[in-house]
Amino acid sequence: MKMTCAEALRELELLEGAPEDEVRAAYKKMALRWHPDKNDSEEATEKFKRINCAYNTLTKVRRPEPPPRGVRGRLHR
Repeated sequence: MKMTCAEALRELELLEGAPEDEVRAAYKKMALRWHPDKNDSEEATEKFKRINCAYNTLTKVRRPEPPPRGVRGRLHR
């Protein structure tokens, strides 16, 4: 499941530009509410998957790219 940043923010009920700690807090709150082990409703599993996807989308955007394999702090020549 792919999600845009705007969709992820909407899923977690956040405004654009929300700081990382707000994203984390919203994710934890919604994950606890919609976890299939705690919520018996039929849509809980799908909603929980969307919440996880939204969190991953937003945190992936903020994560720096790892250096290419084989590069350890030196310049390519």
